[in-house]
Amino acid sequence: MKKVLFVLSSVGLGGTATSLLNLLSLWDSEEYEADLFLMQHTGPFLKRAQTLRLLPEERIISSVLCSKSALKQKGFRAILIRLAFTVGHRLFGVRKTTEWFYRRSARKLSGKYDVVVAYQESLATEYVQHIQAPARVAWCHMDYHAFSRGRSVSEQKRLYDHYGAVACVSEVVKQSMIDNLQISSEKLQVVYNTIPPLFIRKTAEEAGEPIETGTFTFVSCGRFVKRKRFDRIVKAAAALRDSSVDFRWYLLGDGEEYAAIEHAVREQNLQDKLILTGPKSNPFRYLAKADCFVMTSESEGQPMVLNEALTLGVPTITTEFPSAREVVKHGVDSLMPPNTDEDLVQAVLQFVRDKSLRATLKQGANAFQYDNASILKQIVGMFDQTGGTQS
Repeated sequence: MKKVLFVLSSVGLGGTATSLLNLLSLWDSEEYEADLFLMQHTGPFLKRAQTLRLLPEERIISSVLCSKSALKQKGFRAILIRLAFTVGHRLFGVRKTTEWFYRRSARKLSGKYDVVVAYQESLATEYVQHIQAPARVAWCHMDYHAFSRGRSVSEQKRLYDHYGAVACVSEVVKQSMIDNLQISSEKLQVVYNTIPPLFIRKTAEEAGEPIETGTFTFVSCGRFVKRKRFDRIVKAAAALRDSSVDFRWYLLGDGEEYAAIEHAVREQNLQDKLILTGPKSNPFRYLAKADCFVMTSESEGQPMVLNEALTLGVPTITTEFPSAREVVKHGVDSLMPPNTDEDLVQAVLQFVRDKSLRATLKQGANAFQYDNASILKQIVGMFDQTGGTQS
């Protein structure tokens, strides 16, 4: 049996970590045995990762990347590694020092796998290029029409030159890599994220703190960053309140925009209606209680949480962006208003006011099916076909 290694920086909140854990929980290949390597053993999904074939933490890379508080817990050798890393920055620069430490760490994984997968842009992709293997595959979840990771186009293109194939989680992501990084379409494959329905439904039934519901219950979740446009949720919640609707709206997650959203909620006096829960390792308990899941993003690589909501039979409202059109069906299981503040607010109000529409969307959500088997077969085929590039 061949061996494949999936590499991720950590299992923090976010769709990338969830999608990889979903994939590995469904992995059942007679051709490839799959291991997981985390550059840091941190994140709210670590317990779930430990139920899989998780490799031990590697001292060099974890010492380089960990927080100062975690470094103290790792002991004297980890502190020495971090000190050497810091001195190297000053003497040789950030890029050269980082590459040297990455290479030293990657040696311990080199020569052990037939395929090595960098499952995330940035850290994982930069690290895996140094792992020697017959084939390397990069996974891309990011729409390069909207984002930049601080590297020039030529630098990012050179980085992906170390990979024999790139799996793009949507057609939008694929086209963004062609348009912005000038990567050949022959190297790119669209591979949608897997969704583990049994795990999602079982996890949704787990016990936990009580969830207070209203006549209407909405849920949104994600990292509190500007492109998620959680400020739109505050506007929609205020419109529901002003229309005398009995509702609860749970907003799960954390991030750089958390304080700003929290301030806006207080300013609108919505604390008893719009509840900011902070990060939750089990969002499915909340999703299962929802009448509707609402996504307010300006763009997404692949909005996997829409599929997760539909798996639980929960209709969705999502602002319109290209990858959303690949996931949900407007008027069948979801509403997809134009990507403006006012259109999003009006869609939420329409959902509340139109009983017949709610019944139609609920029926569509309950009929939702996801083809994991075809995705897994496609991934194995991609591994078989990939030649990789040694460096």
